[in-house]
Amino acid sequence: MWFRSFCLFTLCLNHLIAQEQPQVLIIGSGPAGLGAACITAQKGYSTLVCTGPTPRGQLNYERPVKNFLGMPQTPGKIIMERLEQHAELARASIVPEEVTYVAQDMDRFFIMTSSGREFTPEAVIIATGTGAKKLNVYGEREAAGRGLNYELNKDDISWHGKDVVVIGGGEDAVQNAKRLAVKASSVQVLVRGDDCKASHADVHALQAMPNVTISFNTAVKGVISDSESVIAVLTDSGVIRCDQIFVSIGLTPNSDLVKEFVECDKDGYIVLIGRTQTTSCPGLFAAGTVADPIYSESFISAAQGMMAAYDTCKYLKAKKIKPKMK
Repeated sequence: MWFRSFCLFTLCLNHLIAQEQPQVLIIGSGPAGLGAACITAQKGYSTLVCTGPTPRGQLNYERPVKNFLGMPQTPGKIIMERLEQHAELARASIVPEEVTYVAQDMDRFFIMTSSGREFTPEAVIIATGTGAKKLNVYGEREAAGRGLNYELNKDDISWHGKDVVVIGGGEDAVQNAKRLAVKASSVQVLVRGDDCKASHADVHALQAMPNVTISFNTAVKGVISDSESVIAVLTDSGVIRCDQIFVSIGLTPNSDLVKEFVECDKDGYIVLIGRTQTTSCPGLFAAGTVADPIYSESFISAAQGMMAAYDTCKYLKAKKIKPKMK
């Protein structure tokens, strides 16, 4: 009798675990991830969104956002709150988990998170976005968090009245330098080439600021720091003493989780098939800037998330997998 009861309990437990497994797991909770969740959940497929290390994505910290269709000049936090509410209204589950491992075995995926949770979804949508590109020079790793920054936090005042170095010559670097110059004692912009890639109007406005210097044809060779703060930047033309460093040399796609079994281009962006969000791995779809080296608009990422969701639903339907939710 006890053996029969144990077998019945095991069968019920396995059935319960199977029920708890999401049919679609989305990695990332920015515009692309939440855009995808709205559709897959709306179509009835049980959907789990793992937020990753930055819940709601980088857009959550932007203010204001100029080009989000229908919500001009709206703080990013408000936009992301509305997207999250939309996904939850569609009955998507959003959990504060960071995915650390992804593998595929036959027709299913195996997902592991930093807290040790395991999932076996039928399909995966990766929407992990991009991260700041590193200099890869001497002393960079040691200086990170001690005054070497890859993003400008508008609420941070540690650079007020300080001597600041900005590394980069693109739009982000120029915009950051302009913001920093308002409160910093001095700002020196180091550009590797002989010109900035930002608009001429923005570069001219930056050059007109009295406490700003732009050094062209300057390559960074290293960063010097002590146990508490940065001290100087090493360049091919000398040493520049400073209190804070902001690195703005571009972005790199966060595709490390899947790049061993999914085709990526030479820069690490996930390659998509045709006019879809389908990847080289059946059942794995990609959306947003992790697969888009051309456009960098949050609204486009949200739309790509929705496209990935429709592609996912089509894939699941072809496998004769019925939606769990009604």
